[in-house]
Amino acid sequence: MKIYLKIDELGYIVDTVTEAYFNELSPFDPYYFVEPYPIDQCFIRPRYYRTERKFVEGEINEEILSQFKSLKIDNLNRTCDVKIELGFLSSNGHFYRTTRDDQINMMGQKDKLNEDATISEVQWKTEDSGYVTHTREDWLKVYREAFNYKETQIFKYNSLKQQVLNCKNIDEINAIQWV
Repeated sequence: MKIYLKIDELGYIVDTVTEAYFNELSPFDPYYFVEPYPIDQCFIRPRYYRTERKFVEGEINEEILSQFKSLKIDNLNRTCDVKIELGFLSSNGHFYRTTRDDQINMMGQKDKLNEDATISEVQWKTEDSGYVTHTREDWLKVYREAFNYKETQIFKYNSLKQQVLNCKNIDEINAIQWV
């Protein structure tokens, strides 16, 4: 049995009807009828354009748009966290991990250096060379680079979040990517 979509004057689906209804009563029905769009197309609110004889994405109400924005912002937030925790390449050529524990340890080491001016060297683990001896000044430079790296990721997240909040449709939301 074939199924047809009943389309209103704006192009939105209002009902589905059987082939029997379509053959017998559709001439008296003020609506327009079409065969369903291909399953490989995914629309949130499909709209049929008669002149082009195809379905496109229709207008999305504010509630749906708000849900999409929330999902996108959550995704960007997780991406930001992952980017921060993956670490960074320092100007000294070493790669430093910055998981939450690493960040806490770096703050502790910085406090230790601030409290004790006699500390001249710091042993710190790098991802590429294991533990490396840093001069006090070199380690503080790595600390500042780590802080700047994290801050850059957070500012990037905030900028992308604001772009999402300003979006007027789902295509605009989908176009925003963390690159």
